Amino acid sequence: MSNKKSINFVTLRTAALLAGVASLLVIGVTEAAIPPNASYHGLTDTAQAPFPAPLKGLVSFYENEPTSHPHSLEWVYWKLSDVVVGVDGSGNNTYDWSRFDSALDNVARRGHQACVRFYTYYPEDPPRAGAMPSFLNPATFSWRGSLGTEYAPNFNDPNVVKCLTQFITALGNRYDHPTVNSRIAFLTAGLIGFWGEWHAYTDEPGWNESAVLNDDTKGQIARKFQDSFQNIPVLLRYPLSSQAQSYGANPFKFGYHDDSFAFATTGSVAWYFQPKLSAAGLLNSGNEIWLTKPIGGEIYPPSQGDVFRSGSQNNYNWNAGLAALHPTWMMAEKYMASNPTPASADYQNGVDASAAMGYNIRVHAAYFPNSTSRNSNMYLGVIFTNSGLAPLFHKWNLQMGLRNQSTGTVTTWDTNWDLRTVRPDWQDYLFEYTTSSTPASRGLGAGVYDVCVKHRNPLEGTYPNALPFRFGTQGQGADGWMKVGTVSLTN
Repeated sequence: MSNKKSINFVTLRTAALLAGVASLLVIGVTEAAIPPNASYHGLTDTAQAPFPAPLKGLVSFYENEPTSHPHSLEWVYWKLSDVVVGVDGSGNNTYDWSRFDSALDNVARRGHQACVRFYTYYPEDPPRAGAMPSFLNPATFSWRGSLGTEYAPNFNDPNVVKCLTQFITALGNRYDHPTVNSRIAFLTAGLIGFWGEWHAYTDEPGWNESAVLNDDTKGQIARKFQDSFQNIPVLLRYPLSSQAQSYGANPFKFGYHDDSFAFATTGSVAWYFQPKLSAAGLLNSGNEIWLTKPIGGEIYPPSQGDVFRSGSQNNYNWNAGLAALHPTWMMAEKYMASNPTPASADYQNGVDASAAMGYNIRVHAAYFPNSTSRNSNMYLGVIFTNSGLAPLFHKWNLQMGLRNQSTGTVTTWDTNWDLRTVRPDWQDYLFEYTTSSTPASRGLGAGVYDVCVKHRNPLEGTYPNALPFRFGTQGQGADGWMKVGTVSLTN
């Protein structure tokens, strides 16, 4: 098919990416300057978003693994005291990461990635007690729970704040490296408040929540997360108050998690999740937070029994939440642990729910020459679209490959394309690349080769079960390589 130079596309220039631009602004729609010898190669979309796919969907609990329902994410809920084990002579934290690292390895060996929260106080659950490092021992405020008297920490204690901020720095230094350590997909801020949910509410008479956890503490903790993580997305439970923001914490630097999804999500009640985000200016038209940061959370546990049952109120609430907030992932402990059988409607509805969340990036078409000298650098232009609910929030290595049709060997080039810039707007995004070396210099002889692209999961090579990134396009192989056509290399 001939080169369709008259078609208008949104053009993202590889040159700008290579110059170090972290994110590109799409300035209008311009005619794509595609080389005259590059031909158009159209591809066919899949009927729906493929699943399981990395970095999205329903999340199982680590403690319940293995579960049979398809998923790519596991919820790792971890006691801080398992990592912060003491203080040195200068009063600084000492750490033992071994158990936490072992858990992340277990997740990755299953081909999954972790959604992580550290907590320091988990009320009314004796097995989860003792999560605050013992050297702090700040059990200060008593209240009556269903199991008797509970003792909540004073999260505002300067020693507690010092311990937590030091830990956040250490956590970022150790794990916030996307090409080195990608076992953590998302991090909820956690650490403070009941269950790590940034509140300390009880119906105890005379209870003073701000005495237990105030906005100054929230501001300091949020600012430390903001400074310590540039790669792993960090999600907050609630928008930051103006007092918390006075510490330099920017509410637009964080994603948000709704831990009562499909129950207290949409509606006119002020404390529901959507109204809270709206009141904070995080859902203003054209500047919605889900366009730049992920939305996650947990399906309200009592709703999980029928949330994927068509016609139920909880299913209605689920669909309303998807439309309003564009989530990328949701915990579903009870649903996933029930291991619904593949023959059941609940099973397929759950798979469909996972597929509907987050991104659905499609390879719409490609431009490259049908024939080119193997002694010349080769041009490839690929048009991506995103028909999903949200962008992709991780930059993985996007490779161009030429695959030997006889041996299956793929010779690769790293493009530095950033699929995070492909917004969920059904628009065409053209990415362009010219190989940095000739096919001949890479040992390729004359012949016909498959032209392929792959968004490479960084877990590959270390963890054999790593899930390949799935495009919503027909023809992608189980190894993640997406064939976009063939090229004849000549002498």
